[in-house]
Amino acid sequence: MNFYSIGGRRFAFAVGLTLLSAVLLYVGKLTSGDFTSIVNFNVIALVAGHTADNFARGKKNADTAS
Repeated sequence: MNFYSIGGRRFAFAVGLTLLSAVLLYVGKLTSGDFTSIVNFNVIALVAGHTADNFARGKKNADTAS
């Protein structure tokens, strides 16, 4: 399956994790603090992964600016 059409594997995983967390919050299995932590760490992992990918490819900020 080509995940790049929807933003990549990491993005698809992040969306799935956020949706699952939202469902668990809705049914009362998570507290709002837990949900906030999950979403925050999810965003941190996405940004860190993107940064690591760019670093591995040798890109600099000037190369990725649009």
